Amino acid sequence: MEETLRVSEASYRALFENMLSGFAYCRMLYENGQAQDFIYLHVNKAFEELTGLKDVIGKKVTEIIPEIKVLDPGLFETYGRVAMTGVPEKFEIYVISLQIWFSVSVYSPEKDDFVVIFDNITERKQAEEALRRSEERYRAVIETSPDGFWVVDTQGHLLETNEAYTHLSGYSRDELLHMAIADLEVNERPEEITAHIEKVIQEGNGLFQTLHRAKSGRIWQAEVNVSCYRYGAGSLIFGFIRDIHRRQRSDALLKVRMRLSEMALTSSLDNLLQAALDAMERFTGSQIGFFHFVEPDQENLTLQTWSTHTLNSQCKAEGKGLHYPVSQAGVWADCLRTHRPVIHNDYAALSNRHTLPAGHPLIIRELVVPILRHDQVVAIAGVGNKPEDYTDDDVDTVQHLLSLLIDMVERKRAEARIEHLAYHDALTHLPNRVLLTDRIQQAMAQAGRDQRWLAVCYLDLDAFKAINDTWGHGYGDQVLVEVAQRLKTSVRAGDTVARLGGDEFVLLLGNLANVEECEMTLDRVVTVLRVPFAIAGQPLSLTTSLGVTLYPDDASDPDTLLRHTDQAMYAAKQAGGNRYHWFDADHDRRARCYRESLHRIEEGLAAGEFRLYYQPQVNMRRGVVIGAEALIRWQHPEEGLLPPAHFMPAVEASDLAIAVGQWVMNEALRQMTAWGTQGLYLPVSINVSSRHLQHPDFVAELQAALAAYPQVPPGGLELEILETVALGDMAAIAHLIESCRQLGVRFALDDFGTGYSSLTYLKNLAVHLLKIDQSFVRDLLVDTEARAIVEGVIGLSVAFHRQVIAEGVETDAHGSLLIRLGCDLAQGYGIARPMPPEHLPAWIADWTAPSAWTRIEACAAKDASPLMDI
Repeated sequence: MEETLRVSEASYRALFENMLSGFAYCRMLYENGQAQDFIYLHVNKAFEELTGLKDVIGKKVTEIIPEIKVLDPGLFETYGRVAMTGVPEKFEIYVISLQIWFSVSVYSPEKDDFVVIFDNITERKQAEEALRRSEERYRAVIETSPDGFWVVDTQGHLLETNEAYTHLSGYSRDELLHMAIADLEVNERPEEITAHIEKVIQEGNGLFQTLHRAKSGRIWQAEVNVSCYRYGAGSLIFGFIRDIHRRQRSDALLKVRMRLSEMALTSSLDNLLQAALDAMERFTGSQIGFFHFVEPDQENLTLQTWSTHTLNSQCKAEGKGLHYPVSQAGVWADCLRTHRPVIHNDYAALSNRHTLPAGHPLIIRELVVPILRHDQVVAIAGVGNKPEDYTDDDVDTVQHLLSLLIDMVERKRAEARIEHLAYHDALTHLPNRVLLTDRIQQAMAQAGRDQRWLAVCYLDLDAFKAINDTWGHGYGDQVLVEVAQRLKTSVRAGDTVARLGGDEFVLLLGNLANVEECEMTLDRVVTVLRVPFAIAGQPLSLTTSLGVTLYPDDASDPDTLLRHTDQAMYAAKQAGGNRYHWFDADHDRRARCYRESLHRIEEGLAAGEFRLYYQPQVNMRRGVVIGAEALIRWQHPEEGLLPPAHFMPAVEASDLAIAVGQWVMNEALRQMTAWGTQGLYLPVSINVSSRHLQHPDFVAELQAALAAYPQVPPGGLELEILETVALGDMAAIAHLIESCRQLGVRFALDDFGTGYSSLTYLKNLAVHLLKIDQSFVRDLLVDTEARAIVEGVIGLSVAFHRQVIAEGVETDAHGSLLIRLGCDLAQGYGIARPMPPEHLPAWIADWTAPSAWTRIEACAAKDASPLMDI
């Protein structure tokens, strides 16, 4: 046994003595538990050869290398750690005290002892360092090259690239190294790229032009210089890629100039501008393009057009012809003040940027260039959202295109002005008789195709001659301009308002489904012109007379239609003015149709075809549902579900309004009772027409209805009436309302603010709630006058101790502003559309108010409106 051990030990010793790697067996010395030194117990020949150290056995390392703990603390710490923990370690280290690189393995055969096996790797490290420095030099050459650089394998995959190409392509280095030539190449298909690579491998090099696609989608012209590098059995393709767009741009700009010159002869101004903007987008790699004209006062702008791409895919905001002051423009308007191009490459970081209107494209970066004539800015063109920063190169491109464009644009504008004057009234810019006649002819043809009605309405201001005689023609012209504006806002999109001369206007109302639709517009026109004017600080009240005819009932030519409406207009004047009069030989037939409509409505009521839909009313700030408004619908057997606009105007003009009103009242109470059995107790408001409210039996019918549904507390029913209901007899209406209030029923004034005696109503009518008309609420965010009216109504509600609710809340922003103004109650499509009664409980259970509403603190009413100080 001992012999075996001796032989084994001798074998191992021979192994260690003759191995080429250095070997040292050492013992660690500790002081206070910390490794302080170690003793060499055994080393082999290679140890002495590799380290140059001799006679080390039995000696401490600090005796042999006194500075080791200072020069190589890491080495000493590692040995101590292995000796103490027994966990082996392997590493490469440069021993400063010996100035040698070693590859070291160290382990502990038993506690406090450790064995070091190592090799001198200094030559390898020096070779690696030399190679690294060489690679750095070559990489520096490649990285600082203004041209892009590729290393590509034989399959076309990118193995390496440089910063210049990342800039050219818009991709990061990591993205490119996961791509192939086929992902960037525009001209060649994958199989053509493979053939091209094989050709380069065979010939050793190549020079060609092609197109590359950047990350942004921009196509750019590239000149590629490639060479093949062979190693062993493999090959790599090295390529330098140069952007030669400058050379190409000159040729392309020349083609654009020729195209714009051709378009200037045949195309409209907008088409010409859009073609130029499209070219600016292409040349700069932008996503947005726009063009503004600047008024001669340098204070106002007109947005003429957007680029084709912007209109088709990005912009849902302003359209052609939007006028606004420079003060409302974005920071891009700085170019108007400085007369110099403006670049904003980080739009979000601009402290003075404006909030973009709804639907406006998001701006990331922009370039805007002014167009000057005689030291005045006449127009502004801009591009935006290039994937990379805009540069002076882009400025040069846009300015060059604008220099080609401006003369063409000015000529086009002059032509457009001449054409406009030929077809439009010079004062109001409304269509004149020539254009009106053409539009009547087109509308007649359209009405025939669609089997719809067309109304021609002749309008004349009552006693306008006295205005001219009293205040002068300048004042009269201002009145006519204001009348034109009011008329345009009173008709629908697609209708025409024209001026024939003097105070004579014509309305062309197309695509009419029935007479009532026309009459609603005419009522609106009469009403809107009755609202007092304020011209040059002078208050003025106007009325108007209208004559109306319907085509094809009046199957005449345009001139005859106008003559008929003129005759009807004079009939309206003879009847006292402030009204409209129909020219219609078939009036009896229309009256019969009207009676038939009423009869069908009466049949529908008897057949149970009417429904009540309910629109929730909420306290926005508290986030709770406070009630619902009952809104009538007709489930017509043939036409489907009809909104009230299809039948209520006819109903309210007849005694049928009483029967319909009684049905609405009873149906609402029945539904409230049904909800009550489900545990839902919800106040409901119903609309009461003037005819129904003033019926002698109204109070008795209301009392009977409440008695029929005793489960409904009277205070849960609210009656909504319009301001105009009380126009006839204020005292009688006030008495009637008080009688209803004695039954516990509450009243609300609907569409408050649209009448003309609001303060009188509040003083004399015992209503508890004012409903702000949705027309004011809808425009609250964009119309200062609408906001002023809303603030005024809220202020009046506080001053007269009334509650106030806003109709027509369509967005969270509407609600937030209303809360801040002091109106917490609201209804509208932004909260919920009217719904069948069976859907309402689930909606209430699921509804949660926007956090933007509930975070707003209660508004101090006195601070909410300046009218509190009245």
